[in-house]
Amino acid sequence: MASDHRSPSETLRNVSKVAGVAVALASVSAFLGEAFAIEPVARVFRLIPILPNQQALMAMLLGVALCLLHLDGRWPGRLAEWLAGGVTLFCLLALAEISLGWRLGFDRLVFPQGFGALSGQEFQRLTLPSAIELALLGIALALNGRRRGLPSDFLTLTALGYLFITALIMALRIQQLYDTTFALPPGVLLIVVLALGILFSHPDRGVMKVITDETPTGIVLRRLIPTALLGPTLVGWLWEEGSRLGIFEVPEGMFFAVLAMTVITLGIVIWNVAPLERLERARKAAVDALKASETYARRLAAIVETSEDAILTFDPDNLTVTFWSQGAEKVWGWSEAEIIGKTASFLMIPDYREAFSETVAKLRQGCAVSLQYSEGLRKDGRKIDVSMSIFPVRDAEDRLVAYGSIQRDVTERKRAVEEAARRTAELKEAVELNRLKDHFLSTISHEMKTPLSLITGYAELLEEAHPEEKNVEGIKEGSRRLAEHIDNILDYSALISGTLPIHRTEIDLQELAQHVNAVVHEGFERKQISLMTEVSPETPVIEGDFRRVAQVLVELLENARKFTPSGGKAGVRIAEEKDWVRMDVWNTGEGIPAADLDRIWEAFSQLETEDAFRKGGLGLGLTIVKKLVELHGGKVAVESQIGKGATFSVFLPVARPEKPSNTHYRPSS
Repeated sequence: MASDHRSPSETLRNVSKVAGVAVALASVSAFLGEAFAIEPVARVFRLIPILPNQQALMAMLLGVALCLLHLDGRWPGRLAEWLAGGVTLFCLLALAEISLGWRLGFDRLVFPQGFGALSGQEFQRLTLPSAIELALLGIALALNGRRRGLPSDFLTLTALGYLFITALIMALRIQQLYDTTFALPPGVLLIVVLALGILFSHPDRGVMKVITDETPTGIVLRRLIPTALLGPTLVGWLWEEGSRLGIFEVPEGMFFAVLAMTVITLGIVIWNVAPLERLERARKAAVDALKASETYARRLAAIVETSEDAILTFDPDNLTVTFWSQGAEKVWGWSEAEIIGKTASFLMIPDYREAFSETVAKLRQGCAVSLQYSEGLRKDGRKIDVSMSIFPVRDAEDRLVAYGSIQRDVTERKRAVEEAARRTAELKEAVELNRLKDHFLSTISHEMKTPLSLITGYAELLEEAHPEEKNVEGIKEGSRRLAEHIDNILDYSALISGTLPIHRTEIDLQELAQHVNAVVHEGFERKQISLMTEVSPETPVIEGDFRRVAQVLVELLENARKFTPSGGKAGVRIAEEKDWVRMDVWNTGEGIPAADLDRIWEAFSQLETEDAFRKGGLGLGLTIVKKLVELHGGKVAVESQIGKGATFSVFLPVARPEKPSNTHYRPSS
């Protein structure tokens, strides 16, 4: 929404227009009021006073000329000049007639026989003061139309100065000057209005520009001019009146006169000091703002010069580079001397230049544009990826002065993003494949349970029907091993998916050791391996799933039996160690190479030995052990030496009883 606030220049021009209209209408009204005997109108204009003669006609023409100056176009200005020139010529001839005593008949030039109510009367010719004033204002108006502010202002101020001197002479009653040289012309008020209208018609040039500017000079002039004119005049009038009345002949009168002059002078001083104080505050504020802006500019320049990003500006019309930072030289390889004046689009490879043109089109619509990736061409011929933002740069008056751009070399970042995206895609694919594998293992294991149960059942029936048949034992052993593998696969799948149930109870470790020994002793006896079990009597109970903890020890013992030769030894040691219950499963078998100690816990991982295939297994046993122990809040470890066996250690937290809450006996009241 446009503001209703008008500038001082526009206000003065409007005052000038009103002044021209007012002078023209007043002159015509005064003339017609007398000519047609319109008594109310005539009475008003007798008070001005303006005579219904050549003065009224000349004032009217100058008022019309002043109005024409404010109209657009060439001809209104020309017509105003002609009218002002005609008035000037008429007044100069009238002035010559008056001063030289010529009889040129100018007193009868206009309506020589009278008009209307003035019929038979002779028009009074122009007085000397009227001729001087109207001639000066006519020349000023003619020059004003030619845009010559200083000569026009000089003549207008001369006319006003003449009126001021005349008024001063009248106020001080200098009768000799007033009677001979100076006298106020009839219609002095209209002449003052007309002179001010001429001055106000061009407030942006000449003397008026100096006075109307919001500068210290303009503000001081606006204050000093009225006080310089009115202050001394008032003091002089008071002095003259006091002298005439004899006030200064007594001490009291002199005292009051001095007091009055002091008050007037003090008032004038205070009235003029106020804007100076305001100017000083404005000056200090401007200095502070300038210092702040200089500090900001220095900081901004330091940021621009030290920035690793390319900062540049280019002309909004021809898109040539106008500023090139040190960061831009690092990014693109071109020096400032090589790049200034060149079109900014040459930095783009041909495939991107069309996109750059589209970007500039958006900029010209007033939009800022950001490009995440755009290919550019360095001075050395290497292509780089850049992210850039381009934005319009405007001055304090919101005029577009340049386009700015901040650019960053993101070649390595883009490669890293692309590599991360590729690895993420591979990871998603691997996760999906792993999920499908787990799903496949779980499904196939469940589906194998039923036919395996049939095989085991029929093998038992064959054993009962033909006890002498030795091959039935092989069928039963194969079924047992296959069932063991299927159980391991199902447990591993449940552990991976987090669906394996754990039923926690307090576990007696003596009972646990006996149960585990009963499960595995037959296999150890068959292979002639000594099995020893040691449980410290002071070992506390633990909390956990009895079946799963037993599964951990059974799996470790079966692993020990598998890798311990006949005649060897294996065993279990259970004891308390600080806040843990430590269960060691040891053997005197082959041992594990140091390079393989970290990977034995990995799923489907088996040691590469000559008889690994003969010993069998899926490579899931130790993985299940580790995950079951961790599920109970424990940890695992292994120590081994080649040829001396291995020791697998399981650490499970001790079950601590809950501390009873503190209670205090309170006697009944």
